[in-house]
Amino acid sequence: MDKTSVVGLTAITGFVAGGVWLSALLDNSPEPTEPVAAAIKADFSEYIPYLKDPARRAEAGIDKAAICIQTEERLDYPILAERLADSFLHPIPASDCTSKTVEGDFGMFTALTYWFDKDGAEAGKIDIVAVRCPTPSRCFVDIDHRGGGNRYEAIRSGGRWVARWHKMRWVV
Repeated sequence: MDKTSVVGLTAITGFVAGGVWLSALLDNSPEPTEPVAAAIKADFSEYIPYLKDPARRAEAGIDKAAICIQTEERLDYPILAERLADSFLHPIPASDCTSKTVEGDFGMFTALTYWFDKDGAEAGKIDIVAVRCPTPSRCFVDIDHRGGGNRYEAIRSGGRWVARWHKMRWVV
């Protein structure tokens, strides 16, 4: 092998190794649980201040508020529950829930599906449709629920995730 071949092979090897290193550095996507928790809090922001008070929950007839979460994302449910602990929401995977669909005339709907936690108590249900993180500190989370869907932008600032804005993706 002559000197030119060795130099060329070394340059190609260095270029490939540098590309692998750079792609690993740029693909530093955050774990999705934290931005999802921030988006869920934002999605329920109208209710959290009122219903996180146990006396108000009792007055409204709500003992606990389980929320069944359907998603293809790998969420860490203990961490999600911890991040939502200061709200009234108790997240559980949809696979741990049961559902019952009732057909009829419900205005805009011809059928409604009711969700229940493992104890048989009525639960809410949301779908985490997508989590896209263009940077390690900025994610877009799409949440669907009965009657509509929203996109939230979650930003990591000072070590915690907060949803900054949202836009409606669809509505019935």
